[in-house]
Amino acid sequence: MVVVAAGIKPNAEIGLRCGLTVERAIVVDNHMRSVDDPDVYVVGECAQHRGRVYGLVAPLWEQAKVFADHVTRRAPDAAYHGSKLATKLKSWASSSLRWASPSPPRSATRSSIHRAQEGHYKKLIVREGRLVGAFSWGTSARRPI
Repeated sequence: MVVVAAGIKPNAEIGLRCGLTVERAIVVDNHMRSVDDPDVYVVGECAQHRGRVYGLVAPLWEQAKVFADHVTRRAPDAAYHGSKLATKLKSWASSSLRWASPSPPRSATRSSIHRAQEGHYKKLIVREGRLVGAFSWGTSARRPI
């Protein structure tokens, strides 16, 4: 069985009904198999890998590649190690760029630049001297933060 879902909220009800381990979503191993049944593969929003559930389509494609390589035996050792989270949104008047660790901790330092007259807003999130997130919105979203 293959369980696939994409969206913003995981629906793991089928996993619960089948007796699979469900936390925020159906818990999977590095081959995208349920930790309870090696014949059940799960990708997308309904998959929880290493404690993370991804809300973007790019991780789904990465998970699907691992699933396909594993199940077809093209690359039986193929493994999913998580995805980098970044997304770029565009509208007719401005654009947005967001990159962050899945849940930047509250203890992280946030530094913001807001220049309304120039039409942009930027934020950096730093924890223990390491950049863990960035956000840029407005007409200058393509310029470096």
